Amino acid sequence: MSRRKSNKGLCVAHGLLFGYDLAVAQWAFNEFRISPLPVAAAIGIVRENNLVGAILFQDFNGYNVEFSYYGPATPSWGISKAIARYALERFNAYRLTTRTNRKNASVMSMLSRMGFKMEGVQRQYYGPFGDAALFVLFREQLVR
Repeated sequence: MSRRKSNKGLCVAHGLLFGYDLAVAQWAFNEFRISPLPVAAAIGIVRENNLVGAILFQDFNGYNVEFSYYGPATPSWGISKAIARYALERFNAYRLTTRTNRKNASVMSMLSRMGFKMEGVQRQYYGPFGDAALFVLFREQLVR
């Protein structure tokens, strides 16, 4: 199998790439045309030896860390659970938060199945594209 520079050190058909935070974040900023923001950590999603998605962790305040998913589809249950465990263990956080457009029923459903609870709504968070639903998962919910 060949290795690409952005994901060297990992060579699997499907998996998660750890330890390349800046490279994964930069890839996500470029690939999804988002403005670069400070990132506390990043995980790459690799399929057939290519980077196809990213999870970016931001705004860690000592208790809460937020994450954003950028990829081709809703992440699988296994990837979602790994994201949650990694965040709570890496940051020793009490809470893991994320938001999605309230129109995105599939992501909202997946977050609920994982144990995330909807904590609130941020009106016009996406401007003319809609409101954001804020979800939270507490450490004790994940360890059960």
